[in-house]
Amino acid sequence: MRIPTIPCVIGHRGAAMDAPENTLASIREAHRQGAKMIEFDVKLTGGPTPELIIFHDDTLDRTTNGHGLIRDVDYPTLAKLDAGRGETIPLLRDAIALLAALELDANIEIKPCPGREVETATATIKLLQQHWPANKPWPILSSFQVPCLEICRDLWPTCPRGYLIDRRPDDWRDIARDLGATTLHVGHRHETATSMADYINFNLPVLVYTVNDPSLADQLTRQGVAAIFTDAPGRMISHYKSVAKPYQSRRP
Repeated sequence: MRIPTIPCVIGHRGAAMDAPENTLASIREAHRQGAKMIEFDVKLTGGPTPELIIFHDDTLDRTTNGHGLIRDVDYPTLAKLDAGRGETIPLLRDAIALLAALELDANIEIKPCPGREVETATATIKLLQQHWPANKPWPILSSFQVPCLEICRDLWPTCPRGYLIDRRPDDWRDIARDLGATTLHVGHRHETATSMADYINFNLPVLVYTVNDPSLADQLTRQGVAAIFTDAPGRMISHYKSVAKPYQSRRP
């Protein structure tokens, strides 16, 4: 398994605090700020030939000058929209090319529109298998949707899988084992010190989202989390250096 090393700081949607999220400009900005790995979201467009794009929401309204559901719009129409500061909505294959050029590792979150879980995961895997550079570690594929990760496990068992948890189910351990998860991705808002310890004691690297407060990052680091996702990777990298926290990578 070509598993990427995991730095303690991962750029969330690129560098979302300083550039339009999930755009090529945001990936470039995260790299400029010193990030070694970035996270972004992938979903399918509408149209007769759906395309995989880098985008978070099910609707266009929050992050573009367009309106409506992503699943109802084809890519040629989406490509004309402004995704912030003149940026366009990128295709997954264009993001892959940029990652290769910048020598960045990635966590790709499969973010399907409702009802398109299997379709989106299958298309993502097929495209990655065709276009991911042979000399790079595989990306970590993550999702809140268990069916997406089941497809990843079945179609691409050697690719690392991150089980994303918001409000955790009682059987989260069984789900993680069944998926063959290599990492746990956990939101800090719904967790306590005790529940975070449960994740850490499960003996998989715990990656926590979305952390923009240095004091919270310090607290999580002391608890033993492997990494944080942040909208401001440069600020967090500088903070860790200032408190003598080594900005180092580790393997799951």
